[in-house]
Amino acid sequence: MWSVNMLKKINQILIILSSIIFLVQCNFSIDPAPKIIPEVEELPAITINWSNQQSIVCFGTSLTYGYLPESIGPIWPGGPGTNYFIADSGNIFNDSFLFFNQADSAYPHCLDNDLKIKVYNKGVVGARLQNALEMVADSVLNMNPALVILEYSANDFLRSYDVNETEAKMSTLIDTILTSNSEIILLSFVDEHTLDNPPEDHPMLDHLELARDYLDMLTRLSNKYNLLLIKDCFLNIL
Repeated sequence: MWSVNMLKKINQILIILSSIIFLVQCNFSIDPAPKIIPEVEELPAITINWSNQQSIVCFGTSLTYGYLPESIGPIWPGGPGTNYFIADSGNIFNDSFLFFNQADSAYPHCLDNDLKIKVYNKGVVGARLQNALEMVADSVLNMNPALVILEYSANDFLRSYDVNETEAKMSTLIDTILTSNSEIILLSFVDEHTLDNPPEDHPMLDHLELARDYLDMLTRLSNKYNLLLIKDCFLNIL
């Protein structure tokens, strides 16, 4: 059974170490973020029963997988089109980003280093909810999870998918994961502060109303299923 301190540690790592855009082993510097990050919400602890045969599965998109801007100089792990990357004509990143195989600074890697239970990074670049439903058996259910950290819907938003259809798919995904008797924590790609202070040159800037609808949708799902929702772990990252 997890202690309150361990659950707080997970929450702190997801918030503070969400520098998933950067590899800690690269020698580069960036300017400090110009905006002050507001105080994050203190979340309640949850209790999870687990055994050494179980795992934590981080199931999500590139925000889970980890990625770097092309200017820093990474290369494709297996070339475009590998099973690490789900591309389509609506992929907003196009060739402006190159992706690593589960960057060392991605939050699943940080959790795996700090926790006794095995943590798997099952993030897939460009994945949408339809992809998640197709991958959930192999990526989640077969991993015997005690906890699933679920980060999905960002790419559905970027393609302006209807929020009601997205909510229905998210509900199906959650129901499927719950059949494994694991706990679920929801990770939101957007938060109120980011909506009030949208990043420049980001697609969210022109779709704030839809982004709010997506945040409301994730909030409804967290209430419906009584799931912990972390809304602010990507503050100032976008």
